[in-house]
Amino acid sequence: MFLALVGAYPKDSDSIFGHVFLVYAPENKNISFLNWNVVNFAADISKVKWYEMYYKGINGGFNAYYYKMSLSEKVNEYAGNETRDIRFFPVILSKGEFSKLTEKLKELEDEPIPYKFFTYNCADGTYQILYESLENIPKSTKKIMAPLDVVSWLFTNHRLEEPYMLPALMERIQKTTDNEQADLEFMEWQNKQTKVLHNQTREEKMAQLRHSLSQKKVNRPEMIVPDQKWTDPHGISRVEIGMIHAGNGISGNIGFRPFLHDQTDNQHFFSGVSTLEILSTNLIIQENNISMHQIDIFHTRSTQIYDNWFRSLSYDIYAGIIDNKYKVNIGMGRSFYLAKNPKIAMEFLLLDSLRNGTNHVGFETQILKHTIGKFRYGIRYEHLYKGITNEKWIRFSSWFAYDLNRNYGLFLEKTLDSNEKGTTKMSVRYYF
Repeated sequence: MFLALVGAYPKDSDSIFGHVFLVYAPENKNISFLNWNVVNFAADISKVKWYEMYYKGINGGFNAYYYKMSLSEKVNEYAGNETRDIRFFPVILSKGEFSKLTEKLKELEDEPIPYKFFTYNCADGTYQILYESLENIPKSTKKIMAPLDVVSWLFTNHRLEEPYMLPALMERIQKTTDNEQADLEFMEWQNKQTKVLHNQTREEKMAQLRHSLSQKKVNRPEMIVPDQKWTDPHGISRVEIGMIHAGNGISGNIGFRPFLHDQTDNQHFFSGVSTLEILSTNLIIQENNISMHQIDIFHTRSTQIYDNWFRSLSYDIYAGIIDNKYKVNIGMGRSFYLAKNPKIAMEFLLLDSLRNGTNHVGFETQILKHTIGKFRYGIRYEHLYKGITNEKWIRFSSWFAYDLNRNYGLFLEKTLDSNEKGTTKMSVRYYF
């Protein structure tokens, strides 16, 4: 049996934390892995109106069920259309525990269970069925459980082995060395979509590609491979202690972010591509004086890269106070890869920035590492014009982050701006 962890889908806020479900072999164990059984704890939203979704999801207006289906259905949905990686963690359990699990699932097969987006979701439902079936794993005490928490808890209790990964469709196509093979894979995926219309031209093209490929040997990448880079991500809360060097002076620096993550953190599928922060604060300590340097009231940013222009649109929305001056940013642009191994991305956003009553218009570009890992880095350049004048505001910054372990990390940032203010920030970060 496997625990499947699906990557985040930041284009849809309902799926930004990923998804988790169970996969187990049917009685005929000789069939393809993609035809194994899936147990998917999910809400029934078949009759919901779009304007009811969030209200009911937060307040418990949905019923959830343990749905059974073929793994191929979930692969087409997640790794195909939504371009999300899927990781399969082998679950360590005895025959008796597996029998208990399957019996429990039969009991709950048609039983409605109240579902809430935050307090009883796919993570809670999946962990609960495992808790009731496996011996000596603790009961969940978290009020808000995410799919990554299920993985962390089971790893901690020695119930999971290292994962295998099914890369998203676009990742597989990019690694296919033969263009005809890549075209065929994409067309086959198109034919599996739920609302696809019959296309005779596509069918004929697929037949031609199959014939051509049968005449030659193609180095086709394996669909499911061991994931050798899996690391347990940071916690969602962060305390930061360090110092800032500006001009001829050095100040102490203390930062606190209640939740969730930014582009400098190791947040697994969010790493480098997404920011979502609320009430993040930063204090400056000078001699006996402590002052509020910055408070980020709300900051969200998504720079996902997909297979076409529309899906790869990037955005940045920020509201906060810096040095007692309010700042509101709205940015929209496009992201793309400069290199794919490792993934080095370039983000370009047009910015409209309101700073203490004065509007600034311009652009921002950033080059950074999207790959999960202990060492992360990026450089950013902002170029803004103040109001309708030719007065410019320019800032260049570079940052480096390194994880000592899951809880501790180091952070360094160097900033220069057009006001001839250069600052260097060095800090130790604690995640929990």
